[in-house]
Amino acid sequence: MTEITVRQRNQITIPKAIAEEAGIAEGAVGDLSYANGVITISFRGHPREPFDLSRYIGIGRGLWGDTVEEIDRTLREQRDTADRY
Repeated sequence: MTEITVRQRNQITIPKAIAEEAGIAEGAVGDLSYANGVITISFRGHPREPFDLSRYIGIGRGLWGDTVEEIDRTLREQRDTADRY
C-alpha cells in the first residue's frame, strides 16, 4: 500500500507509478465517492484492457498429475480423504 499525505486545501498527489499503471494523465476527470470508511476515485473513459481468458490456459497443468491415470488416482485419493458431512 502506498502512503499519501493530505496537503493544504485537502489536496493529494497520486504517485507517478500508480498514475501510469492506471492510465491517469493530466486533465483526467474522475468521480470521488465515500462509503463505509472507503474513498473511491473512478476516472471516466478509463481505457480498460479487454479480459482475455486465454491467459489462464494451462494454469493447472501438472497440479494433479501428468497423465490421465495419475490425475484420476490423485482425485480419487483426495475424495477418499475428504471430510464429508
